[in-house]
Amino acid sequence: MTSPRILLVDDHYRLIEGVRISLRDEGYEVLTAANGADGLKTARRYRPDIIVLDVNMPWMDGLEACRRIRKDAQLAKTPILFLSSKNSVEERVKGLDVGGDDYLGKPFSTVELKARVQALLRRTDAFTIEEDAPLLTLASE
Repeated sequence: MTSPRILLVDDHYRLIEGVRISLRDEGYEVLTAANGADGLKTARRYRPDIIVLDVNMPWMDGLEACRRIRKDAQLAKTPILFLSSKNSVEERVKGLDVGGDDYLGKPFSTVELKARVQALLRRTDAFTIEEDAPLLTLASE
């Protein structure tokens, strides 16, 4: 079984490096990008299992990247967790309204980030049927 692949998109190098190491130590494969445009290219190329996306970035912000991900047939169902210092109720709602699945304000605890990543991955795995899984059949009376 392969490790879940996480794409981390943020323009703060120190944050990316710390989170990348923390998630890698949990057994995840972690890809990184420093802006929304590069994040979108990376997502299209590697099809991550989850995308952790900063809102405020150069060249393409996280909200626009999320909109484009949701319009891409190959990526549309990929869970998106926003990370942002924009942490007002209005900003969190905006992130969810454009297609985000969760929103975590900065500063954050890596323990909480890992828990949210795991929760999003559980939700996507809950509806995955393995090819060789037995089918449920009902006995007729």
